[in-house]
Amino acid sequence: MKNTEQTAHSIEQLEQYEKKKFFALKGLIFSFIGWQLGQIMGDHFTDILHPYVLFVFQLINLLGALAWVGFILYFIKIGRFLKNNLALNHQINDERTKLIRLRAMSYGLVITLGTTALLFGASILFDEFAQNFALSGTLVARSVLLVAVASTLISYLLLEKDA
Repeated sequence: MKNTEQTAHSIEQLEQYEKKKFFALKGLIFSFIGWQLGQIMGDHFTDILHPYVLFVFQLINLLGALAWVGFILYFIKIGRFLKNNLALNHQINDERTKLIRLRAMSYGLVITLGTTALLFGASILFDEFAQNFALSGTLVARSVLLVAVASTLISYLLLEKDA
C-alpha cells in the first residue's frame, strides 16, 4: 500500500513539474529577449529613437532583467529539489529528455552560426554602402548572444511540446 501511495505522489509531483516547466520556460524566453532587446535598443539606437520609445525599451530592459533573475532562481530551486528527490529526477531526466536537450542545442548552434554569417555579411555591406551607420562589435555580439540563447530555449520548448 505504501508503494502505491509513493507512486501516486511521485506522479502528482511529475505532473505539477511539467505544468510549471512550460510556464517557466516561456517566461525565461520572454524575459531574456526583453532584457537583451531593451539593452540593445537603449545602448545602440539612442540617437534615432524618440525619448518615449527609448524609455519603453529601458523599462522592458529592467523588467526583463528582473524577471530573468527570478526565473533563473526558480530553476535553481527546481534543480535542488530534483537533486534531493532522486526517483523523480530519474523520471524527468530520462533518455528522451536528454535527446531533446541535445537536439535543441544543435538547432541553437546552427541558428547562431547562420546569424553570425548574416551579421558578418551585413557588416561588410554596411561598411561598403552605408555612409553614416556601422555595425559595432558590441551590437553584433549582443545580437548573436540574444539569438543563441533564445533559439536554443525556443527549440527546446517546441521539441518538448511535440514529444
